[in-house]
Amino acid sequence: MNPEEGVVTRASQGDPVAIDDLLSRHLPGLRAFVRLNAGAAIRAKESASDLVQSTCREILQDFGDFEYRGDAAFRHWLYTAALRKILDRDRFYRRDKRDRAREVSPPRGSSSGRDLGVPYERVFSPSDQAMARE
Repeated sequence: MNPEEGVVTRASQGDPVAIDDLLSRHLPGLRAFVRLNAGAAIRAKESASDLVQSTCREILQDFGDFEYRGDAAFRHWLYTAALRKILDRDRFYRRDKRDRAREVSPPRGSSSGRDLGVPYERVFSPSDQAMARE
């Protein structure tokens, strides 16, 4: 068993030192990969660091299922997870209701719906209900 495989084995058993060691080796490359592959729409909503952190969290959840086949295979697994995360976030933000191009700011001086409750306050006030029963 080579040293890298030993670290992966310990990491898959939940050893926090091994997990930290393994991920810290690949973190700079993963950050660069995310920065290069996340489009402008995603970068406008989320930082590359957030995407990397989210990818690492998912990797840790699935780590028990990973079978170590060398450093290149691990890197491929890690970067594939990051690419899936980027594509998922892209689909999330491109949905019509979240599409940044459709965002509209409320008109200047608008109450943004705060005054909508005023008529209902009068209808449902306890004093109005008591007076209606009299």
